[in-house]
Amino acid sequence: MKYYELIEHYKKIINNENLEIEAIYYIIEELCHITRSELLLNKNEEINDTIKNKIINIIDNYINNHIPVQYLIGYSYFYGYRFIVNNNVLIPRFDTEIVVDKILEEAKKNNIKTIVDIGTGSGCIAIVLKKELSNTNIYAIDISHEAIEVAKENQKLMNVDITFIENDLLNNINMKFDMIVSNPPYIDINDSISDVVKDHEPSIALFSPNHGLYHYEKILEQSKNCLNKNGIIVLEIPSTRTNELIEIVKKYYQNCEVYQDLNHLNRVMVIRT
Repeated sequence: MKYYELIEHYKKIINNENLEIEAIYYIIEELCHITRSELLLNKNEEINDTIKNKIINIIDNYINNHIPVQYLIGYSYFYGYRFIVNNNVLIPRFDTEIVVDKILEEAKKNNIKTIVDIGTGSGCIAIVLKKELSNTNIYAIDISHEAIEVAKENQKLMNVDITFIENDLLNNINMKFDMIVSNPPYIDINDSISDVVKDHEPSIALFSPNHGLYHYEKILEQSKNCLNKNGIIVLEIPSTRTNELIEIVKKYYQNCEVYQDLNHLNRVMVIRT
């Protein structure tokens, strides 16, 4: 079977199932270790039978069970790095890279020495920060023991030094940091999300009470005891609830700025103490 024959075969099935053809390309590219350009240039080449069988098994699993391809392959990419992922952690999103850009900008500009990442999941944010800010002490918190284990695996692969803490947000954390960062759960239980996400990614990392704003309020409340003087908080936020979130922030801090992502949606909130 040739590359283009495999793709055309699954295009029809994908369209009927309302799934993403991009997932098919991703599986082929990763298992064959080729780029999209190489795949298109060599579309008439025969696929090695062993690789072809692996590709078909994963694609069939994706189509029949709607499992995210990153879980099926076992890793995902974030900020140019490859991270182990499984169903104990969220799959890193490209939109979150905008948040990391802002964290790095603020950290460098303000000579930040200590950062804590709340709800670290796979550890992608914390690990990228340590890669980019080698002289900064990075701490990473998650309530999930399983998520911490995945993050520690990624830490070993990336060869960085991060302190992981299994904990519920900043509750009973007797430390102070120059910067607090978080991409917390912010989906309301009644919000519409795809079945692929809802059925397979960890609900504890997706959903938050109080219309998706509960974890923000807890972080802001607890941060008062955990920030050094002139500390900074950087949060990924839902664009649909920016105004409600700003009102919550005003209960604790006065200086709040919102920045947009590449789609011109509110994505990042920076709070200065």
